[in-house]
Order: sequence, then C-alpha cells, then structure tokens
Amino acid sequence: SSAQQIAPFVYDGQALFLYRYFALEQRLAQQVQRLYQQQPTTVDTSAYTSLLSDQYQQQALQRVGQSALNIITGGPGTGKTYTLARIVAVLNHSLPHLRIAMAAPTGKAAQRMQEALQNSFNDPKLLESGLITDELRNQTTQTLHRLLGMGNRQTPRFDQKQPLPYDVIVVDEASMLDLNLATALFEAVPDHCRI
Repeated sequence: SSAQQIAPFVYDGQALFLYRYFALEQRLAQQVQRLYQQQPTTVDTSAYTSLLSDQYQQQALQRVGQSALNIITGGPGTGKTYTLARIVAVLNHSLPHLRIAMAAPTGKAAQRMQEALQNSFNDPKLLESGLITDELRNQTTQTLHRLLGMGNRQTPRFDQKQPLPYDVIVVDEASMLDLNLATALFEAVPDHCRI
C-alpha cells in the first residue's frame, strides 16, 4: 500500500502528500486514538456543576472527569479559560497529588495563559468553593518546546520511551501547533494522563 512505500510523495486516494507529513499524520492519528481509548481515573464532577452556569461548560467539566482527551473550543470571550480554571480546580481537589503541566506553543501565548488562569483562579465564586490551593495559585505555564525538553537540535527529551511526568496536561492555543510539534507532544503523553 502507499503507506508502506517510502517516496518523496504519497498518493492516498484523492490526496497527494509529502511523505514526511503523511507519516507525521499517521503517527499523530495513532496517538489521538490511543489517548481517546484511555480510561483515566473517573472523577465524579456532579457536586461541582454549580461552579458553571452554562450547560456546555458543565458538560465540559463532566467530560474531562470521564475521559483522557478533551478539546474546549470557542471564540474570544466565550469562557474557555473560565471553564478550564474550574475543571483544573476540581481535578486537583478530587485526585490527590495531581501533577499538572500548562503549556502553549509560544512564549507570548504561555504568558497570556498564565495571566488569564491566575485571574480565573482569583474569581470570588471559585475562591468561596475552597478548591483553590497554593499549588494552583503558583501554577506556572511554559512553552511546549520547554515542556518537551527540546534543545537547539529540536530533539525532544520526552517521547514515547520517556513520557512526560504529568497527570494532566493543558495546552492553550492548540490551533497554533504545527504537525511536527503536535506529534511530538502526543507521543510524549503517558497513558494515564489527561490532555
């Protein structure tokens, strides 16, 4: 089949690919499937739905409590960070010794993510819930390159053989990920981890 022949181009049905990108897409698809099939420790989020007033935000909280791979989408001002802060707070409260990583594709995006999350963690309703810990207040964000331990040679320190040491990985601005970085990230996510 075309997937097994190494050549500069791959013709797959109706599409023509550069082999490198075809191979990266196949690898990324395998990782997405692997994570989608994972059964992480279930978190009962029913006691926390009052933290969110929108039904879709409540559904996001419920889904993250049950599955390893989740995507939160929406335009500016739709409450993505607001929802995410509550999800992270609930997971952190429900799962002891949770190791959380927060990252974005660029330094600027990571800085904006940190500022937005800290603002959300300081929301009075969330503070009243008692879910915000010092660890969450001090949670830092980083670039994906730094998270993966990529040096100047762009070779990740963390990969399938040596997965990332986290239980939850939050990626902001995921639409900015190129295929190479997305594949490297997903291959480094351990089986038990939520992303």
